[in-house]
Amino acid sequence: MARTVVDSTKGLTVEAGSGFSIESELSLDSGITMTATALKKDTTLTRGGLYTLSGSSLITVTLPKAANVPGALFILRAASTGAHVVTASQEVSQLHLNYITFPLTGAANSGSKVSSGNKITFSSQTGITGSSVVLMCDGKSFCLMAASGSHDMSR
Repeated sequence: MARTVVDSTKGLTVEAGSGFSIESELSLDSGITMTATALKKDTTLTRGGLYTLSGSSLITVTLPKAANVPGALFILRAASTGAHVVTASQEVSQLHLNYITFPLTGAANSGSKVSSGNKITFSSQTGITGSSVVLMCDGKSFCLMAASGSHDMSR
């Protein structure tokens, strides 16, 4: 196997080993972008990414087991109306559930309270589209980092 290395003195080289390494300061001329994957039916995800929920019926998106995707970022946006669901139901074990964690922030909450559940439901109001959630997996749970629009969290 070959290891590809980029550094500021040698440029691009191939060495013994495996993987890819950038061993110099990284500069991007433009922002990082992601390609959206349109989900049109119930889906179980296997990796992070940007997903739009755009089916003609309600869609349930099941997140992978958290232990299988530590560090993965999941961005999910409702591109059609309906009470689409994002669930961490694969986290059911014999003893407990690992929940999607929802850190509450703002002056009233002092950022110290945590609410949890294993399901996020997008708004079911007619004509409402564009609601989104951003989840980061820490290897044990999915942390809600940002959200727009209307959502309900439940167990």
